[in-house]
Order: sequence, then C-alpha cells, then structure tokens
Amino acid sequence: MNSKKISLFIILFFVYNPFHFVYAQGWQKLTTTGLVTPRTNASAVYIPSQNKMFVFGGKTSLGHTNELWCLNLNINSWSIVTSKSAKVPLARYTHVAMYDSLLNRILIWSGEGSSLYNDVWAFNLKDSTWNELFLNGNVTGAPLKRYGDAATFDQKNRNIISFAGFTTAGRFDDTWSFDVDELHWTDKTNSIFPLKRCLTSSCFARDRREMIVFGGQSTGNLNDIWKLNVDTYNWTNITPTVSPSARHFASMSYCGNENVVVFGGNSLNQGNNAGALNELWNYSLNTQQWDTLPQFGKKPSARFGCTSVYIPSQDKIVVFGGQGLSSLNSETWVYTGVNSVTNGILMNEANDMDFNCYPNPVNTILNIHTNSTPIAPYQATIVDVMGRKLMHVTLTGQKNSIDLSTLENGFYTIIIETGTKKISKRLIKTE
Repeated sequence: MNSKKISLFIILFFVYNPFHFVYAQGWQKLTTTGLVTPRTNASAVYIPSQNKMFVFGGKTSLGHTNELWCLNLNINSWSIVTSKSAKVPLARYTHVAMYDSLLNRILIWSGEGSSLYNDVWAFNLKDSTWNELFLNGNVTGAPLKRYGDAATFDQKNRNIISFAGFTTAGRFDDTWSFDVDELHWTDKTNSIFPLKRCLTSSCFARDRREMIVFGGQSTGNLNDIWKLNVDTYNWTNITPTVSPSARHFASMSYCGNENVVVFGGNSLNQGNNAGALNELWNYSLNTQQWDTLPQFGKKPSARFGCTSVYIPSQDKIVVFGGQGLSSLNSETWVYTGVNSVTNGILMNEANDMDFNCYPNPVNTILNIHTNSTPIAPYQATIVDVMGRKLMHVTLTGQKNSIDLSTLENGFYTIIIETGTKKISKRLIKTE
C-alpha cells in the first residue's frame, strides 16, 4: 500500500471512528443556569474575547421583547443585561444583530414590534449603554422600515449590509449599505439580484468577502442560495441541482473552510408550526453543493426562528430558542466538530464530473447524480473507515441508484472513477 493511501486511511479512521464521534462531535444539549425566557425570532452575536453569546429581543409567550440576555459559555449561565441608558430600542423580533469588534458593541437593525422598524442601535459592551445611530422612520435616501431581511456587518468597510425583507410597501429586493461611522445609508441595488423575499437566512463569509443568503418567503417558500460580493455588490446565484426543501426562518452560520451550515426552519406557511424542521445541512462554497450533516443520538426537536452563532476556536455552533411544533423553546444546543465532519474526506483532483449523493445520511437507496454525462460507463466504490472495499458498482448516465441495505450503520467513503478522474465524498449509513 503506498504512502498516499496509508495517509488517507489514517485520516478517515480518525474522523469517522464512531467512538471519536460520540465524544468529540455532534449535538449536545447544554445544562444552563439562569431562567432565560423561551422565545423565537430573536437575534444573537458571539463575543470571542469573553466567550459569551448575547441574545436580543424576540417573541415570547407574552409578546415581543427588548430584553438583552447573555450566555456565559465558560460556565453555561444565562443572565439578563441591564442597560444604563434611559432610551433603549423598542421591543422587536425578526431583526438582525451584529458585532462591531473595533468598538466592542452590538449593532441592532430593523425588525417588527408594534410596527416595523428601520432604526439602527449600538449597545456598548464596556459601559452597558444604548446609542441610537439612525432614527426610525421612512425617509428619502434610506431603506423602508422592514423585518425579516438578510443583513451582516462588514468590519473592514465599516458598514451594515442589508438585503430584502418585508417593508411597509410589501416584500422588497433592494440592497443597502449603512456606514456606522458616518451614519448614512447608500442604495447598492444592482441589476442582478435575488427574487424579492423576507424571513430569509444569511451569514457573512468574511474570508471570502461574501454575504450568503438562503431561502425565505416570496409568494411561497424558497430554497435558492446566493452570494453577494460586499466590495462590488454583485450578486451570484449559486443554487445547485440538489438542495434542501424550501423553507423560511432557518438559522444559518458560516463556519469557515467554505462551509455554511443551516439548521431547522419552517417548510409550510408562516404561522403553521407543523412545518418545523430539525434538518442540519452544510453548503460548501468551494464545491457549491449541499450535503446533510450526521445527527446521531439525541438532537434538537424540530423548530424554526432559533438563533445560532459559530465559535471558531472550538469549531462548534451554538443554537438557542425557536418555535417548536407546539411551544417556544429556551433550550441551548451545541453542535461540535463542524469542520472535522465536513472536511474529513480528502477530495481528489477537481474534474468536470462532480456528483451529488442523496439522501446522506442514507437508509437504503443512495441516489447518485453527476453534473455531466460521462462518455463511458464509470465505477462507484464504497469503502469503510479501514479502507476495505465493500461494494463495487458500474454506473452509466447521469442518474443512478445503489442499494446499501446490506451495509451496517456507520461511516463510509464513496469513490467515483472515470478512467483518469477520481473524486470521493463521505457517506453515512443509518437506520
């Protein structure tokens, strides 16, 4: 066996050893102290220097709120943050919160409460005071009041970037930039942009200088995914052939290494809790493909409108709250090992015959769809974590299916070969 194969098998065994997965990867429900109120459609930011997550606003069983809560992740304890300001943001939900690390403050923009809002606020974490950066009101040269928009903060250019949302004039598809130092808005809407929508999910791939937007609602639920270059404000549709079902109110986090993770959401109309989901998907900005992430053991129940933040130093996502099938949640869940799962399989050389495998995790039938039709029959091989070849199948055309019912539950690699070309992907077999 050559050195390349030995290295590949060692990496595969480490990443996919089931005992390693149980203790180092996957979901864990945190046992927390502090009686944080169950809520949905709040906003959250993570403060790395303090290892704390701050959650603002949201809708509780008593209505919308303007509470600011802090989860100290060093001791897993919730506490309410008291403001020293006489004037504070009005209660709201479906708004956006962002972290301005340069000035150590939390930024709040948009939302819905007793009405719609387009104000911008900053909470100074040093002295616990609020400062209103932009007054609420529909005025010329600023975006209309709105909720459910996609937004992020670009630390480099010092601006809040906002797209779409439900406004006082209905759903919009505009793109705006707010300079948090000069305190003014600029319309950045280009000729190509996503369909008008609200209740969408977004995150900022800072290393790529891109805001990523997924799904939401237009006349119905959506499942397209787009990227916005935050320097040129050019939009690109990056929706692949195989995508998650259409949904709104999903949580979304950028986890570095080209990985965008989406959890939950609502697949039915707004207000119909029966559409709640607990799927966990990863979108690779590198391969532009969706794939489900493994959720062995206990996992969060179906929900939508939950918040999520990513902690790079610990490679984990923290998920809080949300609306379930029958009630609001105040649970805090952690998914650890995002990048070791998504990047565990070594990808071979790039080629023109990339493929999707779904569903994944798979129970019985695995569907294989190539992006282009191979000229001749090609081969699919299933390999276990020890490198043993368990199945070898000849495929033709773009669409094929393989029966995996004889395989035991666990981790595998599927390798597709077409003569001189080879590409591999991780595969999970479950009940």
